[in-house]
Amino acid sequence: MPVPVRWRDHERGAYQLVKAGLDALAMRPDRLAASVLGGPRSLLPPYGPHSEFRHVAYAGPLSTANYLIDVATPSLPIATPPWAPSALEVAFWHPSRLERVAYRYEHPASFPDEAWFFINGIMTNDTLARVNGRHVATLFGRPVTVIQNATSGLGVDLAECVLGKAYFATTEAAKVALPPIHAALTDPSVSRVVVLAHSQGTIIAANVLERIGQLHRKIEPPTGSSRYGLRTLDDEHIAKLEIYAFANCATRMPYLDAAQRRPWIESYGNEWDVVARLGMLAPDKPGTGVVIDGPVYQRCGAVGHLLGEHYLCPIADAQRRGQRHGGTGGPAPFSLLDDGRSGVADADDPRLFGYLNGGRPASSPQDAGIVGRPSLASA
Repeated sequence: MPVPVRWRDHERGAYQLVKAGLDALAMRPDRLAASVLGGPRSLLPPYGPHSEFRHVAYAGPLSTANYLIDVATPSLPIATPPWAPSALEVAFWHPSRLERVAYRYEHPASFPDEAWFFINGIMTNDTLARVNGRHVATLFGRPVTVIQNATSGLGVDLAECVLGKAYFATTEAAKVALPPIHAALTDPSVSRVVVLAHSQGTIIAANVLERIGQLHRKIEPPTGSSRYGLRTLDDEHIAKLEIYAFANCATRMPYLDAAQRRPWIESYGNEWDVVARLGMLAPDKPGTGVVIDGPVYQRCGAVGHLLGEHYLCPIADAQRRGQRHGGTGGPAPFSLLDDGRSGVADADDPRLFGYLNGGRPASSPQDAGIVGRPSLASA
């Protein structure tokens, strides 16, 4: 009797996930030990204002206790049911939430035609998500909407990662993230929709991108109403979208329009970040089913997985000089590993760095001098 196609797909997904995990862990013991929290220097004070260590381990016993309770207590990633006692609400129900984080020097009219979103990774409570969101807002000089992928404890967080990565399931956080991103894409006053994602947040972003792709391809259910209750999207909407993924561990994050390379996608990973090695830096991408389009930037020899301590702080140290808009030029502290076209590295600068300090890259990635890519204006 032939095996059902659906079962074969699940079996292949499970095999690829296990293989990806074993490949990611294949590194020297010292690198493996530092692959998440970083080397000894990361663990020791002094800590910068945006360091995760400062806000979790050294912000005082109450802050530390709150974080440990949030990440250690198994909970459900859903809204609190009406019958639940209010005293148990904080502990056992952790729905994802939206929160706007303002840049402290922003003018009310700053960048009105841009919509920025940040999606955090696993083991991140509301306090830490807010810290990361403020870091993004400060680094790029813009208000950011934090799509807080609320932690439900390590076990539930990892289960969500498995469902999203291996089986492309739409988890609760992806359901929360899709409507505001879709609203920004369809808002005629918004010309750029920028999504930054980290760790599990990249899996969520990939799942949101898949749903956007279904709306873009105008796949309608039998009733004729728009899928997910949202209007369909056209090429103009997709051209607005830019995705910047840190420690991109998604299995699939492809262009929706390969000819025009839309939406714009960039991935950043530390060479020995075990999470990045599950996706963008997977040693065997074909064998694990990884398809991630766009330029891939690697920080050679680097360990550590934390967004602030191991990604954003090194970018700030290498690229920010005073109040100069944009980066200083070049991809430092990263290097271009794959340009997303032929697999041969070239000298392209990351588009993301053009946003530093309130900078503004060219109106489209193609206008930024990226050679060989068709102009959005020609579409």
